[in-house]
Parts: sequence; C-alpha cells; structure tokens
Amino acid sequence: SVPRAVALEVDGKEVGRTPAKLTLKTGVHVVVVESGESKARFLITVEEGAENKWCYSFEDSSVHDGSCPH
Repeated sequence: SVPRAVALEVDGKEVGRTPAKLTLKTGVHVVVVESGESKARFLITVEEGAENKWCYSFEDSSVHDGSCPH
C-alpha cells in the first residue's frame, strides 16, 4: 500500500500490515486496508498458477495490479 505499513484484513480476518505475502485460495477475496482514519474496501481475484500482486494507493483511492512503487 501507499503509504506502507497499514492494517490489512482479508475476508474478514486481520492478517497483519502491508506489505504482506499471503497464500490465498483461488477466487475472489474482500480486502480492507486502514491507515489512520482512512479505510478502503476492495475485491481482488486470485488466479491459479499466476503471480498475483496488488497495490492500494490512499493518495488516489485506487487499486493497481503489480507491486507498489518504492
């Protein structure tokens, strides 16, 4: 996420902070990220056999495929 180290929840379970490397089942998952008073909820689709990476930017309230800029 941008910024880094925000609270991360997947499918209703707290899983730590970003950046995170998780093993998820193939299919659609609900992701919630929270930074201070800002909170975002979005869906991701995990594809079998593919490298799945996403970045949420609080700066423009959007999800991007791929890693976050460093």
